[in-house]
Amino acid sequence: MARCSRPTWRTGERVDAVTARTVRLGGGEVLEADVVVLGVGATPNVELAEAAGLLVDDGVVTDEHFATSHPDVYAIGDVASTLHTGRGEAVRVEHWDDAVRQGEAVASVLLGQDAAYDWEPYFFTDQYDLGMEYVGHGSGDDDVVVRGELDDGAGDGEFIVFWQRDGVVTAAMNVNIWDVQDDLRALVGQEVSAERLADPNVELADLA
Repeated sequence: MARCSRPTWRTGERVDAVTARTVRLGGGEVLEADVVVLGVGATPNVELAEAAGLLVDDGVVTDEHFATSHPDVYAIGDVASTLHTGRGEAVRVEHWDDAVRQGEAVASVLLGQDAAYDWEPYFFTDQYDLGMEYVGHGSGDDDVVVRGELDDGAGDGEFIVFWQRDGVVTAAMNVNIWDVQDDLRALVGQEVSAERLADPNVELADLA
C-alpha cells in the first residue's frame, strides 16, 4: 500500500463476492489484487454490560464522570457512550487518544477529584500523500465549509474542512496543513459565519 501513491477510488459500488485476491462488483466486474482488506465498521461489544444489567445505547451509557447506570461500575474507551459536558449529548469515539484521556480522567474521578469528559475528540491519519488531523465531533447532517484547494492539480490539495450546525463549528479537519490544531480546537463550539471560515485571507486565530 505504501508504494501506491495514486489510488483509484470506486464509490457507490456494490460488492457481490470477495476472495483473498479478488473482488467481484455488482455489475460483474472482477478486480484482482495482491491483498484484499475489508473495512466494514465496528460495533461496540456490549454483551457483558447487558448481561450485568447496565444501560446500553450505542455503547455502555455513562454520565460525564464515566459512571454507568450501576454506581460501582465505570466505562471508558471505544465501548463507552459518554455524556460530553460541552455538547450536552452522548459521544462515543473510536480512537486511542480519547481512550487514553478518558483513562486519566476516570482515574482522577476514582481518586475523588472533579474530572469530566469536557475535551474535544481528536484523531489523525496519513493516507498516501494526505496527512489529516481532525478535532471535534461532526455529523453527517452538519453543513460543510471548505477553506483552501481540495485538489491542486497534482492530487495533493492543502485545505481545511469545517463542520457547522446552526452556525456553530462542531468539528474541523486540516489536510496537508500543519501547526493549526490549536486554532481549530479553539473554534469548535464557536459561532462563525461560513463566509469567514472559508476565507483564506482571514487568519484562523482571528476567527475564534
